[in-house]
Amino acid sequence: MDRDLAILNAILEELKAHPFYGYREIARALADIGVTRKQVRRIMHKAGLRAIYPKKTDQYSSERS
Repeated sequence: MDRDLAILNAILEELKAHPFYGYREIARALADIGVTRKQVRRIMHKAGLRAIYPKKTDQYSSERS
């Protein structure tokens, strides 16, 4: 459990620097401390963390208004 908290803190620090990173990029960045992709994915899911990226837009939204 303490290890998960340490990993979560490392993930949060990485997301502050690179908010557009998903779990794979985070795992690559934290590989030097021995964190796996599965650990990063599980912890990010539990904490409700997601990468920031552009959402899909409706191509007809301006015509409907």
